[in-house]
Amino acid sequence: MLLSLTCGTWGKRLRYLMQRDGAVLNMVLRISLRVIAKSLRSSSPGAEQLDKADMV
Repeated sequence: MLLSLTCGTWGKRLRYLMQRDGAVLNMVLRISLRVIAKSLRSSSPGAEQLDKADMV
């Protein structure tokens, strides 16, 4: 799981804040999803022309 709170990827302070503050967790989730989407767009050049509704 990408945002596993037990994963060693996240620092102790960030894990602590994500466990106790929903706003921080949402912020980290949005940033992570933005990075993933950017990576997918760069590795799939023709995907930007697709309508987002077609992806569901």
